[in-house]
Amino acid sequence: MKRAVGEGRSSSRPPPPRFRTPFQQAIDVLRELFPCELAEVMRFVDKIRAARGAAADPDLVSRVLGELLRLLPSYRDTPGVPVSLVRVACPEVPRTLLDRALLTAEERGLLRLVAADFPAAFVEPSAGVPTARGLLYFIAPAR
Repeated sequence: MKRAVGEGRSSSRPPPPRFRTPFQQAIDVLRELFPCELAEVMRFVDKIRAARGAAADPDLVSRVLGELLRLLPSYRDTPGVPVSLVRVACPEVPRTLLDRALLTAEERGLLRLVAADFPAAFVEPSAGVPTARGLLYFIAPAR
């Protein structure tokens, strides 16, 4: 039996596998994850962003909140815990990272930063967080 042209095996090779960029590969993997696994991935992403300076480190925000809760009973009748005391509790953390963690926690509604009233003899301007709202000198619990 004679084969007709075009029947049977093709003499041409199959097309090469399509090139996938790392982004496309990551999307494919993320689609297969469960929600709890995606939450873990997002925590890792937050840490990466914090390491390169794009966002506050979630662990540092938690640490700041822990220090606030520890110090708050001593500052019950005041505007809040002075920022300088939280700085002292985190001596290895650069000032800009701690300021970013404080501002991020306030944006999330986890705490309130209170501006110092000037002139106040006890306020050291270099100890606060300078912003357009003024010198944020105290940390208070969120309302």
